Amino acid sequence: EGVLTKDCVKDVATLIMQMLDKIPCTTVEPGIHRRRGGPAPEEDSDGEEKEVEDDTPMTTQSVRFTLTEVAGALMRSNREEFSEVALPTYMELVKSLVKQDRSESDRCLGFYMADDAVAILGEKSVPYWDGFMNEAFVGMLDKCAVVRQYATSTIGNGASQAVFAAVAPAAASQIHKVLSKQGERHRRRRAVKSDAFQVALAVDACIRALGQICEHQEQQLGADAAAAWSLWVSNLPIKYNLDAGKAAHTQLIELVMRSHPVLTNPSSFPSVLAVFADVYRSKFSSSDVDKKLAEAVASIPEATLKSMCASFPERRQKKIEQMVKKAKAVDEDP
Repeated sequence: EGVLTKDCVKDVATLIMQMLDKIPCTTVEPGIHRRRGGPAPEEDSDGEEKEVEDDTPMTTQSVRFTLTEVAGALMRSNREEFSEVALPTYMELVKSLVKQDRSESDRCLGFYMADDAVAILGEKSVPYWDGFMNEAFVGMLDKCAVVRQYATSTIGNGASQAVFAAVAPAAASQIHKVLSKQGERHRRRRAVKSDAFQVALAVDACIRALGQICEHQEQQLGADAAAAWSLWVSNLPIKYNLDAGKAAHTQLIELVMRSHPVLTNPSSFPSVLAVFADVYRSKFSSSDVDKKLAEAVASIPEATLKSMCASFPERRQKKIEQMVKKAKAVDEDP
């Protein structure tokens, strides 16, 4: 971090902004595998990841998204310097791109940029929220799935900031509309074509954002908080967006390990346990998450665990057994 000088950060960021502002574009989608928030790689019969084949031709939108990725990397590596010398110009471009009268390709790019700024820079992005947060709120229900995905992700990443409290109930309500309409189909059908993948990624963004709002703005949801938590868990696990999936599943196990009262009460925990079984040793988990899942499941008294799993299909019961065995094996290691 901080490997570049302040002047260097300013020069690189300025060049990126100038290029983004001057490249005309009519293509909305740069290719779902050519950007952050794309689908997880498929696996072959041996459980190995298949090589991704994106037959979407290289476009000006692909180039614009790539330039934005460079800006995002600059934010991560030089957070303080970027905030001081580049963020004002960056956010002016975002403000311009997300306006309702701009093309879909511009608005997709604008929310992609806004999402990066909010996620990486956190509180340093807040002074600029007036330039894009209202547009992101509206964009959650946009007809373009790419706009929906990144507008919703921007909202979710903003949930950890105190100022978000004023819009938390309304944001949760927007997500409820989407999941009530598309959640059941999303859970039961497998996306195959590119357009269906993009719709699925947008729904995944809603699921991820709802978890963020529930965790950081629970008090603002008031009497609806329990229902919001239940809606979140009922739509897990995330099964398309690899980054969002790993983040949401990590969030779930960490909340359970902290004994969150809504998630660990007897009426809710069987649903949480089912998610654990689906996530364990999947591409939407990690070795650290798998270890925590196993520890959490193994800590449940045997009789209680058996009762909770009684209605599970065989594949889930086997996953639960694997977790218990894994945790015991770790305990027995010298």
